[in-house]
Amino acid sequence: MNGKDIFIVECKQGDVQKKVYDFIDELWKDDFDVKNIDFSDKSLKFFDQVERTLRQMERGGKVVDFLKNETGTDPFSKMKINVFEAEKPNEYYFDYLMNLIEESKINDSTYGSVEGIIYIGVYRNTKLLPSRFIFDYIVQRIYEKYIIVDYLTILNIPLKEPLFFKPFSNEIIFDLIFGRIKIFLAVNLEALIELFNKKGIEAKWLSRKETHKLLSSKRKYKPFIFKNQAIKIKVKENFRTLGDSFLIYLLLDNIIPTSFVERYKFLK
Repeated sequence: MNGKDIFIVECKQGDVQKKVYDFIDELWKDDFDVKNIDFSDKSLKFFDQVERTLRQMERGGKVVDFLKNETGTDPFSKMKINVFEAEKPNEYYFDYLMNLIEESKINDSTYGSVEGIIYIGVYRNTKLLPSRFIFDYIVQRIYEKYIIVDYLTILNIPLKEPLFFKPFSNEIIFDLIFGRIKIFLAVNLEALIELFNKKGIEAKWLSRKETHKLLSSKRKYKPFIFKNQAIKIKVKENFRTLGDSFLIYLLLDNIIPTSFVERYKFLK
């Protein structure tokens, strides 16, 4: 922080980096004169580090600008992006999940469902070893098209809410990390599409031919694909395809399906 301004930079330490920041401070001065710079202790490697630091500061500045204005350019795809805010806040099933974790202490396992779209299995002790086999077997008998996720996958996904930010007790968090508890979740894709349509948002599977054409269009971001088919939805007269992120929202961020779907209706 510099006065009222906020900057995002990479945190580094060391004498060389301090000299880099001091040099950059000199560059920003109104009375900067290159003739006053002592180059005797500054090598080409030093100026390479200066250049890297300036690029990092530039990217950080763009992030700050994006956060302030909620519009900007994606640094990877170079596409224009905007933040859309829903009028209704998200609703979560954290309490229900924590109740299932508590119930699993009785028989070393328990199961539950959220709106018939998300199926949950919690395992511990004697049920840990065969847990994934058991969960897969159950889900394939109740859902036709589905995706299964191990809740601990959240540890490997960047730029998402960390496990440590979840409203779980320290005991639950460490039981998950050290494998004393296993949580598996599955999403019923057919039921999710049905929910979209029920809420007035047209949704359907694209045919394999339509999906192939979509993938051949060299889009910057690939849609979610299940057995060579994408899911198409209509939002405010605009058609779009669901990306993989909906799996994270429903299974790892623990947003109630109805709350997730209704976000599309109430975008400002």
